[in-house]
Amino acid sequence: EPVGAAIVAGAIDWRRAGRSTPVPPSTLERLYPVYLEDSAPALLTHEAFTKGLGWATQRVFATSALLAEEPRGLVAFDYLVDRLQRQDPSFVPIPDRTWEVALAETSDPNETLKVAMAAYHAEQQVIAERALRLVVGTQTRASVSAAYTLGVMLRERGRLEEAETWYRKAV
Repeated sequence: EPVGAAIVAGAIDWRRAGRSTPVPPSTLERLYPVYLEDSAPALLTHEAFTKGLGWATQRVFATSALLAEEPRGLVAFDYLVDRLQRQDPSFVPIPDRTWEVALAETSDPNETLKVAMAAYHAEQQVIAERALRLVVGTQTRASVSAAYTLGVMLRERGRLEEAETWYRKAV
């Protein structure tokens, strides 16, 4: 079931991209084409998505499914996420589109900070910096961690004066 597999891959990467909240089905419907090896028009329909989602949420041996349905969306089975997270992030990179959507679909500074940290560890510096800059502007508890981490990133790039500014804001 290529569409179902693509939907599951999107849900796994949602978590790998730092999102701790369930992924809404509408978001998965926008993301799954990124994960298809063959983007034949027949695989890009709402009907194909619905069928693939049914496959991905079907319980195996009446115990668990690849994706669990929760009130606010879908969650990838923990084992699947753990399996990929144990590998080198460059081995199975998260597509740029997934990073973009994971960041765009949150207004919660804590969730945005999680995306920033996942991007930082996956060496996605552009996404990490953009997410951190969004969080530091919120004046929340998360903004302190974001300012410090932004200082670390800038120091690593040799931008010492800018790094000092963010370290001071964190303090």
